[in-house]
Amino acid sequence: MRLFWSYILLLKIKLTKINHDFIILDTNGEYKKYENSQYYYSNVKEELMKIKTLADSRLDLFNKNNCQDIFEYNEKYKENLDIKFIYIINFESLKKQEEVSNILLYLLQIASNCGYYFIVHYSDNEQLSSIEDSLFSLKILGKNSLELGEYYIGINPVNYLYDDEAFFLYRDELFRYSLAKGTDEEIGKIINY
Repeated sequence: MRLFWSYILLLKIKLTKINHDFIILDTNGEYKKYENSQYYYSNVKEELMKIKTLADSRLDLFNKNNCQDIFEYNEKYKENLDIKFIYIINFESLKKQEEVSNILLYLLQIASNCGYYFIVHYSDNEQLSSIEDSLFSLKILGKNSLELGEYYIGINPVNYLYDDEAFFLYRDELFRYSLAKGTDEEIGKIINY
C-alpha cells in the first residue's frame, strides 16, 4: 500500500495549485485494513457508475460552453472544477467483469478530458490489450516489474532500481524517481495536511 500512498504524495506535491482529490477502488478487498479510510471504496461498480454520471454531466457542460476539456473550462469560467485521481487495485480482476470492464473502458476514453484520471495496478501475469494499453499515457514500473519493464522500456528494472524507486514512462519520456520514505501513518498525515 505504501506504493500507492507514495504516488498520491507525489501528485499532491506536484498539484498544490490545482484543486484535486483521489479515491482508491480495491476490487478484491486486498487492503481491507484501509476500509475506514476516507479514500477507500470497495464497491467498484457503484463508484464507477457515479464517476460515469459525473463525467457525462461535465461533458454536457463543456459542450454547452464550447470547451474541449476541464482546463479550458476552468480557464474560461474560473469555476475550478476539481480533478480526481482514481486508483484501481487488482485491475485484472475488474477486467473479468464484463459490465464493469465496459464502463471502465468508456471512462478511460473520455474521463481525462473531464478531470478524472485513472491509475491502475496490475500484475506481470496479465498484459493489457493494445486498446487498453493505449488509454494509459503514463506507466509506472517498480523494481519487480520484470516482464512489464522488458515490454515497455526494454530492460529489467530489478537491475536498475532500488526498492524505493520506480520508473515513470510518460509517452516517450522516461524518468526515475524515489518513493516517499516514512511509515504509512506519517505519509497519511502529510497527504491529509
